Amino acid sequence: MKKYKNIIFDMGAVLVNWNPKEFVKDIFKDQKDFHETNWVKLLGLETIIKLEKGLLNFSQVINSIKEEELKYNVKKFFKELPKYLHPIKDGLEIFNSVKKLNYKTYILSNFEEELLKASSKQHNYNQFLNKFDGIVFSCDVKSRKPEPKIYHTLLNDYNLNAQESFFIDDMPENIEGAKKLGIDGVVCKNHDIVLQTLKDLKIL
Repeated sequence: MKKYKNIIFDMGAVLVNWNPKEFVKDIFKDQKDFHETNWVKLLGLETIIKLEKGLLNFSQVINSIKEEELKYNVKKFFKELPKYLHPIKDGLEIFNSVKKLNYKTYILSNFEEELLKASSKQHNYNQFLNKFDGIVFSCDVKSRKPEPKIYHTLLNDYNLNAQESFFIDDMPENIEGAKKLGIDGVVCKNHDIVLQTLKDLKIL
């Protein structure tokens, strides 16, 4: 009898491309001052957290910036960002593999609402999102990983047993947050590691 019945996926760096440091470098490749700037330096960690929790949107962030050059750059970053967030073939192959074996599949992801809508439209996320049994985005529940609330929301909304659930996420702290609630998981450093882990655990 299988231990796990539910496989939970993060979005960024698991199912869709996510490397904001490289995105910043590419978007501002003609601006040397930005070559060492990353997502956190550009926006500030507090702002990112509020964006992901749905407490701020991109328009509000832009309007709050007084300095014109910074406002221009942040607006440019938000406009360009969706094009980079294309689906990852290896991640979708893992999803399709567990789906074929009749596991229940879920998404648990920190995502800003406007970015999600723009990226989804540009890359047709619905081609895979519609196949999941349940989805929880941080912007919808006003909580983000690794806060306990967002994990509890997924477990409660879909009546999941934590001990029967396995989580794939690219951030170690998010896996640790899940484990505190009894959800096993693996850090997605790369998709080969995830695939091997799933095979070792007899999930695949």
